[in-house]
Amino acid sequence: MEITYLFDPMCSWCWGFAPVIDKLTVALAGKGKLHYRVGGLRAGQQQPLTPPLRNYILEHWQQVQKTTGQPFNFSGALSEGFIYDTEPSCRAVVVAREHFPDQLKKLITALQRGFYVNQLDITTPHGIKQVAAEAGLPEEGFMEAFFSNETKALTEQDFEFTYNLGIQGFPTLLFTDQQQWHILVSGYKRWEELQPLMKELII
Repeated sequence: MEITYLFDPMCSWCWGFAPVIDKLTVALAGKGKLHYRVGGLRAGQQQPLTPPLRNYILEHWQQVQKTTGQPFNFSGALSEGFIYDTEPSCRAVVVAREHFPDQLKKLITALQRGFYVNQLDITTPHGIKQVAAEAGLPEEGFMEAFFSNETKALTEQDFEFTYNLGIQGFPTLLFTDQQQWHILVSGYKRWEELQPLMKELII
């Protein structure tokens, strides 16, 4: 059984879903594989957040925290002038997936925790470099791959995959019957809700 996880490191519900993904990974051990693909939630954004949009996003984060129990740091979050471009963090995931697969999960956690808890700006190469170092990845090799045209193209392919399936929200779990893709989960679900679906698939 192969499951594809569509997410964005800067999607708050994906951060809320992280503990569920941990449990899913354990459940699939020896039975299947979890593939990570990035969706590009706000990829390519160029305009700073307006105050109303900032307030809307922070209210959304509060809802995620209340629902999932995941930690958030709201004090000073999304400072004035912040451009919510998720492409760089998505590209960082692709670098780890393609070149450092054994440390992929560690990098994703570092990206999410860095952004939501430590208020690290992961929209910049400097922030990405900090996260790579925290995840124990070789900074020079990681950043070389991060800036490569190959990685940029692979990231765009992930975005196109998501777009072509008509998926607009994250997190999303997919599986295929070798003929077409099927949505297993769209949006946040507790493990207690996902587990019965997984048992049916694995059986």
